[in-house]
Amino acid sequence: MPAALAAALAAGCGPGGGADPPTLLVSAAASLSEALEAAADRFEERQGVRVLLNLGGSQALASQIIAGAPVDVFISADRRQMDRAAAAGRIDAARRVDL
Repeated sequence: MPAALAAALAAGCGPGGGADPPTLLVSAAASLSEALEAAADRFEERQGVRVLLNLGGSQALASQIIAGAPVDVFISADRRQMDRAAAAGRIDAARRVDL
């Protein structure tokens, strides 16, 4: 999973142009918090990208995304919530990766 997670994090990261490091906003299932916090720390250290984690229930996160919340990476605990966000046109199907 670490390689897939790193790929998912990198896929959502856009180029930065200012003095501040680029920021990657990750909305993810709270059940993944321990693993994601460790992965985010390593990613920040190695890539120079600031990772902000928005952790919560997958249903609540999907609802936030559907309502227009800005998110670079969404990691849902289940496929149903990812499918909800996709059906609302809020997931780029070409960049979707099932971990």
